[in-house]
Amino acid sequence: MRQVRSILISVPLGVAVWLAVGFGVGKLRYAYGAVPFAMFQGDPPAAGSGPRDGLVGLAALVGAALLVGVLLLARIAPVGPRLVGATFLGISLWSIVAPESFSAHFPADAFGVGRAAQAPAWGYALLLAPPLLARGFTDAHRRLRTGWHVPVTIVLAVASVLNVSVGVVALSRAVASVDDIGRRLGFGLVSLLAFRLAGLLYVAVLRSARTSPLPAVAVGLGYLGLGGWAAASPLTFHSAASAATPQSWGSWPWAMLLLLPALGFTVLLAVPLLLAGAKAAVSGLRKPAQLGSGYAR
Repeated sequence: MRQVRSILISVPLGVAVWLAVGFGVGKLRYAYGAVPFAMFQGDPPAAGSGPRDGLVGLAALVGAALLVGVLLLARIAPVGPRLVGATFLGISLWSIVAPESFSAHFPADAFGVGRAAQAPAWGYALLLAPPLLARGFTDAHRRLRTGWHVPVTIVLAVASVLNVSVGVVALSRAVASVDDIGRRLGFGLVSLLAFRLAGLLYVAVLRSARTSPLPAVAVGLGYLGLGGWAAASPLTFHSAASAATPQSWGSWPWAMLLLLPALGFTVLLAVPLLLAGAKAAVSGLRKPAQLGSGYAR
């Protein structure tokens, strides 16, 4: 019965996450303009529309991240979140292996926003799949009392973001390789591995919040600040991205590795970290005597 209830709760949440991510990313496309979303299919305006669309997109992504936090942290059986994660992974692979079929089944526009139904397959679902699939495994480690030190947490967080960038770059190359199936599958595999590693590193940071909430909360605030800067000041972001983006995508500057995750990825990662940190802090306040005796030992 717990498994059925978990599925009944998780599936609607997963659909809502997909739609909210698509709407948010679609709004960000209009706020940022063609750069750097030109790497994907679609026709956003050449010049960004300004912060209004960016803030609307940010709000939608925060809402999606809150739902992801529920899937990752709620006291439900892990079968539901795992099913959502497997579905996200399957749809993302579908978009890489058979982009024509994927585009035919997912409408180009949704809620009046271009590419809103397809945008989650631009790496966002791939990033969310590993934490959701690992939901039950993280539950098995609740009794661990060895927290991460602050430098280790920061290193893991930065490494996760850099792998997101590598995954986005590889995915853009896969999408661009329309007529070369081998090249598309090769870059698709690189993207899959990069996002998987990014997700697993994120799981480690998320898990550390249970015993060391402050570093995880600091990372979450940093993630949210990066995404918020890109959404609230799209012209500044557009200028930075344009300056860092070469005329040809044949070479990839290091600056873009820090700019790409701001396209909504860090927001999706930030909110569950903040929720996990707040949950751990509240739990620690409720059991001061138990925590004190644990440190005494």
